Amino acid sequence: MTSKKLAQSTDKYYTDHYKYMMKDGLTGKIFSQANKMIEKNFTDKNHFNKILELGSSGYWHLKFVNCTFNEYHVTDLKKIEEPPRGILPRNVVTRILDATDLSLEKSNEYDRVIATCLVLHLENLQEILASWRRVTRNDGYISIYLHCEPGFLLRLTRTLIQVPKARKLKNYNHYDLILTIQYVYFIESYYILSFF
Repeated sequence: MTSKKLAQSTDKYYTDHYKYMMKDGLTGKIFSQANKMIEKNFTDKNHFNKILELGSSGYWHLKFVNCTFNEYHVTDLKKIEEPPRGILPRNVVTRILDATDLSLEKSNEYDRVIATCLVLHLENLQEILASWRRVTRNDGYISIYLHCEPGFLLRLTRTLIQVPKARKLKNYNHYDLILTIQYVYFIESYYILSFF
């Protein structure tokens, strides 16, 4: 498979199948628990002026946020489908933003930056984390969720739930390739986060 075809296949997977594979059913319930854990140290007594969620691919994490805020920026590399009117609070801003390039964002602009299931997809992680730190206030928070790859529970979930779901898709062999690519990025991510 050429790198161009791989890129197209990966884009198609995230566009057409990511919600089905990761957010629906039992897998979605497992990842919901991870989102709740990210928020366990925050309550409605924590108020932030601006929150930036990177790589959101929708409004998945927002429903778990416990703190209050003036602005919540839901961002992703591609356009996020708008929910029906009245579903989101007025202070939620949806926009396209590349999590690997925050050069147009002001320094110390956000009280909190959130990235769930994003870090393992990124190259040059040390530079990216430095830019996330730059846009976060000195007394702010960066909340990162990075699943335990190749942890037993994750591998068991993939074997029993995700692989059978992927077999129902037309491009099952590409799913294995996507997991392999993610694993390579994970090794770099884990190493850098250990020393950051």
